[in-house]
Amino acid sequence: MYRDAELYKKRRAQLRAALATFREQDTIILCAAAEPSNQRFIQDSSFYYYTGINEPAAVLCIEGSGAEYLFVPSYGGVRAQ
Repeated sequence: MYRDAELYKKRRAQLRAALATFREQDTIILCAAAEPSNQRFIQDSSFYYYTGINEPAAVLCIEGSGAEYLFVPSYGGVRAQ
């Protein structure tokens, strides 16, 4: 994924540019597919196109200011108390 990082960054910039009314206070939210309990995981194609990430339940927020935030769930080592 890292070698293609610039490709995905360019795609996200094109997405922002394609939205003519996208203002600084606006946010685009892209959600990855949830992990099914009884099937093989298949990533949402739009999420993968803009991120190159193949992790279930991830969320990408793109702000009009240009800031981007990626949230990926932590599955290991977390215990409820």
